[in-house]
Amino acid sequence: MKILLSILLLFGLSACSSTPEAIRKAPTDAPGLAEVRQQPERYLGSAVRWGGTIIKVNNLSAESHIEIVARELSRGGEPRPGDQSEGRFIAVLPGFVDPAIYTPGRLLTVRGQVQGSVEQSLGELTYRYPQVAVDSHHLWPEMQEHTRQEMWHYNPWYPYGYPYLDPFGRPYPWHISPWPTYPW
Repeated sequence: MKILLSILLLFGLSACSSTPEAIRKAPTDAPGLAEVRQQPERYLGSAVRWGGTIIKVNNLSAESHIEIVARELSRGGEPRPGDQSEGRFIAVLPGFVDPAIYTPGRLLTVRGQVQGSVEQSLGELTYRYPQVAVDSHHLWPEMQEHTRQEMWHYNPWYPYGYPYLDPFGRPYPWHISPWPTYPW
C-alpha cells in the first residue's frame, strides 16, 4: 500500500512540474478581461493571467500576435471547457510562433502585463482587443477522444465513473455515460 501511494504521489508531483510556476499562480488583484476591455488605459502595466482557445496566429517581423477567446481558468491555470467567455484578447509574444503548433482550437494560458488595446474588425463589428505583453505562457497538450474499449486504460474506475476526474483534476474529455446503456 505504501508503494502504491508513493507512486501516485510521484505522478502527481511530476504533473505539476510540467506547468511553469508563473502560469500556476495567478497574480494578486489582477483585473478581468471585461474590466480591461472597458478601460484599457486604467490597467496599463497591470499583471494578468488569462487563457483560452487560440483563434489565429499573426507573425510579424519581431513578435507574434495570438488571438484568443478567453475561458475561465482552473486553479492551475488551465482553461476550462465551456461556452462561456468574457471576450477575446491578443497575446503578444516576442519572436516567431509556429502556426503549425499553435493551431486554432488549442488551449493557451499567458501571463504578462496589459499593453493597451487595439480595435480590429470582427466580422462586420469593430471589436476592442486588450493586448497582453507575454512574459510566460503554456500551450496545453491536445486532448484526444477515446473509445469505450480504450477508456479502461485511462480510468481505473471505468465503467463506474468514480471520481470522473483525471489525475490532474480535469474532467475526462469524453462524454460517455459511466453506466452501461441498454437498448430497451
